[in-house]
Amino acid sequence: MNWTYLVIVICGILAVFTVIMEYRRVNRQRLGLRITALLIAIASIGALTLPVSYWGETKLGTNEAVLITTGYNRDSLNEFKTDTLFTTDSVINAQNPKTRLITIDQLQNVVPAISRLHILGFGLTQDELKQLDSIPIVFHQAAYPFGITSISWTEKIKQGQHCVIQGTFNNSTHNQVKLVLSGLNTNIDSLLVGPTVSTSFELTDLPKIEGKTVDRLLVISGKDTLENEKIPIVVSPVRPLKVLVLSGSPNFENKFLKNWLADNGFAVAVRSAISKNKFSTEYINIEQLPINQLTPQVLDNFDVLISDLSVLKALNNDANTLIKNQVVKNSMGLIVSVDTVFKTTSWFQNGIAIYKRTSADQQGSPLNFLGEKNASKILSNEQLFIGNSDNMQTLVTDGKHRELACTGIMGAGKIVLTTIGDSYSWMLAGNKNDYSAFWSLLVRKAAKPNPQLENWKTVNNLPVLNAPATLSIETASPPAAILIDDVSTAPLQNMELPFQWQNTWWPVKTGWQPVKRTHGAIDWIYVYETTDWATIKAIKQTTDTKKYESAITLHGVTKQIHQKAKIAAPKIYFYTLLLFCCTFLWFEAKFQAKQTTKG
Repeated sequence: MNWTYLVIVICGILAVFTVIMEYRRVNRQRLGLRITALLIAIASIGALTLPVSYWGETKLGTNEAVLITTGYNRDSLNEFKTDTLFTTDSVINAQNPKTRLITIDQLQNVVPAISRLHILGFGLTQDELKQLDSIPIVFHQAAYPFGITSISWTEKIKQGQHCVIQGTFNNSTHNQVKLVLSGLNTNIDSLLVGPTVSTSFELTDLPKIEGKTVDRLLVISGKDTLENEKIPIVVSPVRPLKVLVLSGSPNFENKFLKNWLADNGFAVAVRSAISKNKFSTEYINIEQLPINQLTPQVLDNFDVLISDLSVLKALNNDANTLIKNQVVKNSMGLIVSVDTVFKTTSWFQNGIAIYKRTSADQQGSPLNFLGEKNASKILSNEQLFIGNSDNMQTLVTDGKHRELACTGIMGAGKIVLTTIGDSYSWMLAGNKNDYSAFWSLLVRKAAKPNPQLENWKTVNNLPVLNAPATLSIETASPPAAILIDDVSTAPLQNMELPFQWQNTWWPVKTGWQPVKRTHGAIDWIYVYETTDWATIKAIKQTTDTKKYESAITLHGVTKQIHQKAKIAAPKIYFYTLLLFCCTFLWFEAKFQAKQTTKG
């Protein structure tokens, strides 16, 4: 039990006991005075045992103190004449015996009151700065630290989606360092950072395994590993999509596409024209449907339709109207391979022009995919390209930044246009990764996103062991309770965003923590060690401490004369009260005894 509470409890028990004993006395003369004296005496004993202080206005003295935090320069201590050195770090206290190890809230009780606090090093956290409670500070910040100074990545991705890790790195040394992204004991991506430079970086991973995984971001100099940070990722399965392919005739492009879709778990139906109004059909991972005749009931079974521009142009008006309604009203995705240039644009082109390359510009080039860091292998036969449009998002470009694939929104659905009609050439050349990246991008952009019933996230991006962390959930239905590692807590609704609920908890163990709302699905939050991401934490502390210093400077003009501070109550007052009460009780007892003797 806390020492303060223990003293209060003992004094309370003693007070109750003495009052009861006084009431049991036969002689009740001066009962009120005796009880009052006893209670004052007990209170004085408690005040002598505990530090008692009060808030008051006091003249600003010259009691300056120094608070040392991690990252400080030992030589900087020579600048200060004061011997009042504090620290909250046990390691610093061991290295510098002159420092006094305290907690931040104890600074309020220093006598005489601290008029100005010099903070050396990286500074304090937000919670620690709140405990300073307006003590004026002068911040002597440490040099900008070596290492990873900012970091971001998408913790929750779909299977087949890249996880892109972006950040900045400060190399303050004169040696070249290497950033290595590794997972499952395999180096995935790497980057070299030159000496004495601060630069941004980007590393990419394509997790193969569904579920939870933790990558590692290493900082290596020579044979030494200077940093080893954790990159937790949750890979969720992709909802199996149902794809309808309309082909003008059997060809290599659709054959390879059909096989790739089937191999990746898609349900595929293919309709190929073999003569006028006669079609061949194939079904993989899906039940047979009457796709020879397109109807609303048939199209309702599919998430994405893939076809050539010439095939869609050859359909009658009713079929085109039907497809358009499915896209606009029912969120069906449409991927159109533009295989020729028509004089008139179609409804799905949305006014976008298609251009043909000149005969002098037929040389192939590597292609750049949206979200991919490395360009593909050369694809030589693309003859058309797409004109730029503000209404479309570029997905694929060639070496001259011409659009070869783009996407746009039409009603409730999405449309993807591409001029690449020979992507199977990648497969023939053994470039399966390029082929997969291309079609994964197109299908993902065309498909309707899964409705997200719950969205969990941490307000502070790096939840740390034994430190407060705020968890947020966005959901349409109010959660009765939030369970974090099987411990139930009550959430607090955001008054500005009524669909958002928050809860603060103190993680008691590291690693993956299961979270869910009552009757909801399980999600996962990763809790870090206190030593993880030390450089980023240091920069955050420096920023917060500078903000505190600026705020105190801005609002602290009156402190030049007076300051509000906790003033320790002199113990002599409590000694005097205790002596007076004891004296009164002694004389009262003697007087009572004499009266009893005379009687």
